[in-house]
Amino acid sequence: MDEKKICWTGHILRVDLSTGEISLEPTTRYSERFLGGDGIGMKILWDELTPGLHPFDPENRLVFMTGPLTGTLAPTSGRFEVLTKAPGVDPFTPTRSGIGGYFGSELKFAGYDGLIVQGKAESPTVLLIFDSKVKLDSAKDLWGRDAFETQKTLTRTYGKGIRALCIGPAGENRVHFSAIISDSGYAAAKTGMGAVMGSKNLKAIVVKGSQGLRVARPEEFISHVQEAKRLLRNHPMRDWASQGPIEGQWKFVQRHRVKYASCFCCPVACRSFVRMPGFDGGEVMCLSQYYLNLGTENDEAAWAGKVFSDQMGLCQYTLFDLILWLVEEFKAGNITEKETGIAWSQLGTRKFIEDFLRKITHREGFGDVIADGPVAVFRHFGAKVKDGYEAHFPARSQAEHYSVRAYPLVLMQWAMGSRDPLSGAHDWTVLVYWSGMNWPRTQKGALTPGQLKAIGRQVYGSEASVDAFSYEDKARVAAIIQDMSSLKNSLVLCDWSCFPILSSINNPPDYKGDPDMERKLYCSATGQDMEKKDWLRVGERIVNLERCLMVREGRRKEHDTVGEFHFRVPETAVPPWEKPQPVPPVADQEKFEAMRDEFYRLRGWDPVTGVPAGPKLKSLDLADVAEEIHEHDRLHQAGP
Repeated sequence: MDEKKICWTGHILRVDLSTGEISLEPTTRYSERFLGGDGIGMKILWDELTPGLHPFDPENRLVFMTGPLTGTLAPTSGRFEVLTKAPGVDPFTPTRSGIGGYFGSELKFAGYDGLIVQGKAESPTVLLIFDSKVKLDSAKDLWGRDAFETQKTLTRTYGKGIRALCIGPAGENRVHFSAIISDSGYAAAKTGMGAVMGSKNLKAIVVKGSQGLRVARPEEFISHVQEAKRLLRNHPMRDWASQGPIEGQWKFVQRHRVKYASCFCCPVACRSFVRMPGFDGGEVMCLSQYYLNLGTENDEAAWAGKVFSDQMGLCQYTLFDLILWLVEEFKAGNITEKETGIAWSQLGTRKFIEDFLRKITHREGFGDVIADGPVAVFRHFGAKVKDGYEAHFPARSQAEHYSVRAYPLVLMQWAMGSRDPLSGAHDWTVLVYWSGMNWPRTQKGALTPGQLKAIGRQVYGSEASVDAFSYEDKARVAAIIQDMSSLKNSLVLCDWSCFPILSSINNPPDYKGDPDMERKLYCSATGQDMEKKDWLRVGERIVNLERCLMVREGRRKEHDTVGEFHFRVPETAVPPWEKPQPVPPVADQEKFEAMRDEFYRLRGWDPVTGVPAGPKLKSLDLADVAEEIHEHDRLHQAGP
């Protein structure tokens, strides 16, 4: 048995769209130090990106990377990561976006652990991957079509059983928050991955594979799979879209759901597949129902917002906060319908959302400003909209995800991230918020304070770790969460409250989970045994590599923060799915800065600059990175 091909195919496919050249890279060049997914993707970006490169430069890389567990029987193993220098963050920086569904596992079955796309095609192109047969085909007839119609046409052209990624017109027009779409609801979103794909004239990627995967110790692996499935059985997240705290969401899905849906090999099936007459069907979860949550006149208007944004290829999470913010500015008199050409007073109607999305997608009128992202809108209007912008987009032009004012741990995550940090790190928030949630309605009770503290001790080493509103011990916990999340997003497994399995409703009376399950699955699947401390060290290595990527692009200590609004204006209410709070808080500037300094100390980063120190990088087997970062920082401090 070829040990190198256990869990891995051994090959990363490279496609140069400018020259048409197709080649292979050995996965082992990266996998021993960086596992897969985020880890390998970040290393490829480190090796191949020139600092200062614009996201739409042909020399930017677009990396699609699976992990060692992708395509196996491990629960939620259908995911993969997309990495690039992204236009949807401010400033532009190398970062990631995760996506579920079936494309990742199919890429492995076709014989590839990942795909590196570089260059720019002369005309609209589709990349075809059918096992060892890889070629570029014309997509001229697909350019301009929406993401759903594109996939239907691809299926008619290349046959049933294919899996596809594509962009809609928003990606073609380089909208900075456009997404890469697969099927009827899976998306690599929030960071503008679709715009990078569009800048390369790459309309779609089609894959179909016929190969299998092997694991090193099948019996042991299957026993861990069965235990993970037991812990995840009847998972509350299964009904988040239909039984979450947003009442309208719950009732809407009850009326229109035809079935549950899931990614490859997922026992939770957190998605609801909805059909309504006159529309394409689609999958909903979380803020995919953004227009419903904004308040709509009827179900048809709500579903039009969901389906049309998927078809155009737009990030729905960004749309939610973008519309909330701009309607607030309209009501405050800071913007008008006349100057924007947008009928803000008609929010809730089907006409409003379709006109709004069309203007953004095709860069019509003021839609051209919005298409460059929330930060471009802020710069257009200036100081009068600053508070609103920072309220809804706490850092890096990313839409708010949990309250950064109420929760010091969330504040720390936002300050240190390259993008919205919670999309790949729900573990702490879900654990802590479950202790006070009023959902799902089919579950009785919640974690008691004692049970929550016991899990906090087990997972993070202290009871203070799960004290939601306290700054105590949060720097250390933030570092642990970063390391664990990097591992999870490198395997690749689902973050949507599935992994790490910190608690389980199937383990009464303490309801503890198994936070070490990812390592057990990895070791038994690959045959590469690692002690827990060595396992976490790999996560720390990946975190430090991503930090060095940011540093090379200019990130320093002064950038490790959130908008000053959050230190000045009290929180008046948090969303109903977050913990109740007795006193509306603001983020404490002094305590935050002390927490940040402690974080640098724990990480082994320079407390003055926030740059990873050479000894720390060398201890993580990143001596090559340390040398380049040292020289870069020396030149940075010397100035022009």
